[in-house]
Amino acid sequence: MGETNLQHEDLLIKLRAKLNEEKVKLWESPYILPDNELSQSLQDLAKKYATELSLDVDVVLQALHELQLHSIDRSKANAEFKETGCATFRVKATLPGERPRVLKIQRKLDVLGSELIKTVAEEVGVTESRVKLIFNGKVIKPVPNLEQQGVKNGAQIMALIMAEAPEVVKKEDTMYMEMKATRDDATLLTEYVDDLADDDDEYIKLEDQSGKTVHLPAAERRSLMVGLALHERGRAAARQRDYSLALVLLLAADAQLNECSSSILKSVDNWAVLQLDIAWCYLCLQNLSSANDAAARLARAEESFKNSYGEDHQRLIALKGTAANERVLIMRLYLLQGIVAYHQNKRAEAKALLEKAENELNFLRVDENAVTALTELGWTCGQARAGLRAAAGQLDRAHHYLAERRAQRELEREQHRRDR
Repeated sequence: MGETNLQHEDLLIKLRAKLNEEKVKLWESPYILPDNELSQSLQDLAKKYATELSLDVDVVLQALHELQLHSIDRSKANAEFKETGCATFRVKATLPGERPRVLKIQRKLDVLGSELIKTVAEEVGVTESRVKLIFNGKVIKPVPNLEQQGVKNGAQIMALIMAEAPEVVKKEDTMYMEMKATRDDATLLTEYVDDLADDDDEYIKLEDQSGKTVHLPAAERRSLMVGLALHERGRAAARQRDYSLALVLLLAADAQLNECSSSILKSVDNWAVLQLDIAWCYLCLQNLSSANDAAARLARAEESFKNSYGEDHQRLIALKGTAANERVLIMRLYLLQGIVAYHQNKRAEAKALLEKAENELNFLRVDENAVTALTELGWTCGQARAGLRAAAGQLDRAHHYLAERRAQRELEREQHRRDR
């Protein structure tokens, strides 16, 4: 069912591109007839496009008719908005285990976000606490009103129906934060921001890719730590394939991290990885209307990787001697950019990006026998693969590389304990 859905969405993307290119207005004569009947002009257009795309005429005709009805609806909605101030929203509701449903909802832009959330909940028959609405890469909040949250007439909104009530999730997140706080003295310090405001310990010490200390003011400390914790929780949800919950948590993490100064975000790669994870969730939820937001996030991630690693990873190689492990992230970036470009009908660009992703993947492949040999020496599978990539697949070099890394970390931890 999902594959058929995507094939249909793909056809609509191709047809929209052709209509825009040829400046065809399906909502005007000669393509439109009373009672939304199929005009001869529309049928002729379907035959033409079916030949060009090597597809069945009836399939193309039905898709063109669907686009035509959307265009007519949009035209009527725009006229109604000008006349009455009542905006029309298209809400795509993703329910666990069900085919996505598209809802048409009309509300004035001065209503609170909570009213739109309530309306969607009633339409799909679930409690309000299970509904999360996402527009333009942000979760719509119960307050303020829709206009103040940037929602406009004709907005396409994604509705995620959570598999469990957010109260449960919030409780889990609190437990997760408490667990993280006991392990991480930096997070523990965030509980005492006010007490430390005038102290010499006003800064938590963070390090960028070069090992240089990044000074973090107390005002931004909590946002960073909470953001990183939400990111981890979101990734855990994604690993469980609960992409709705994952996306909500990852967008919350993004909002927290964006409260930190841009210089901090540019000096570490956590924020860039978060953008990759958000784009991945969009794609797993098959929400193609978010393709533009995904593309923008991936472009920002690419810029952040360049700032952190240097052009062609030179800075990273100079510091670590290898860029092997970070190339996993670059491969993910190219893969996601290729998929998004494909769904934006940029087929040549998509092909080039997917080929770059394949090249990176081939570089990252390791011999499974070597992985097994390293695990027998006490390393985890993840450590074994990382070591082999850093050592160009050579078993002995990989073992020495991992041992040196471990010894270096122990040395740094001991130094940190002495400093404290």
